[in-house]
Parts: sequence; C-alpha cells; structure tokens
Amino acid sequence: MTFSIEAAPNGLLTALSYDQQKVTKELNVVENVVENVVENVVEKRRKKIIEFINQNNEVSATQIAKLLNITVRTVQRDLEQLSKQKKVSRIGPAKGGYWQVVNMGNE
Repeated sequence: MTFSIEAAPNGLLTALSYDQQKVTKELNVVENVVENVVENVVEKRRKKIIEFINQNNEVSATQIAKLLNITVRTVQRDLEQLSKQKKVSRIGPAKGGYWQVVNMGNE
C-alpha cells in the first residue's frame, strides 16, 4: 500500500493505492463462522418459542416477542418456519385458536 501527499493549487492532493490483495481461506472461515452463529441463534430462538408454546399453547406472537425481546414479525417468520418443518401447527383461527407442538423429537 502506498500513500502520497502533494501540494495542489488550493490545498493538498492525497492518494492511496494498493496492490491486489490475496484472498485466503480465512475469508471462507469468517463467512462460515458468521453463518453458523446466525443459524445457532435462530435455532435457539425457535426452541424457546416451542418451550413457550408447551407452557401455554394459547400464547400470542406479541407475547412471545415481548418475552424474547424481538419483533412480532420475527416471531411470525419463526412460527411459519416451524410450521413448514412440521414442528408446530395452528389449531383454529388466528384469534381464539391455539398452537400445538407436533414433532417433539426434532426440537
């Protein structure tokens, strides 16, 4: 990397240049770590949601959001994924219905 400063008519002219950096496997390691951390956080959060449903199957997305200090939309996305994974299912309407834990073995 090189850095230069030159006098210019109205001040200073600076330049910064560098040679092409070598990309190493360390970049992939960082990406993998970030990906694994995100997956672990999401999986732990979804397990907590299942625990809340086991404790109170009439718990709302708003209540779960407050308990986990996350947005209601995040809870809704997690519940959608848990439903697609057949870990929980909604019995009845959105208002007045309840959640049922379907697949206890994959929590």
